Amino acid sequence: MTVLRHPDSFSSQPADMYDWSPHAPRSWLPTVIEASCCEEYVLCSEGAEFFVRRRTDDGLYQETARGRYARAAKAWNDLAAEHRHQERADPKTARDPWW
Repeated sequence: MTVLRHPDSFSSQPADMYDWSPHAPRSWLPTVIEASCCEEYVLCSEGAEFFVRRRTDDGLYQETARGRYARAAKAWNDLAAEHRHQERADPKTARDPWW
């Protein structure tokens, strides 16, 4: 029998312990589930796979914790809890290309 656990029941893991890799989209548009205050960390889903995405300084995306919801939600929770809002160097370096 499989027992599902709430993501908060896992032990906390420091943000620098997550392995980040270049985001490899598996669908045209991921669904955003939750985002940290300034969208530094975004919990996304693509079909039945969940992951945490972040934007790099050069405008590309990285992802970590791809897989089941519990794993990705725990990673997002850890990262969002440790995150402190900081302005980017140039606000004109937009999150969207039309800026």
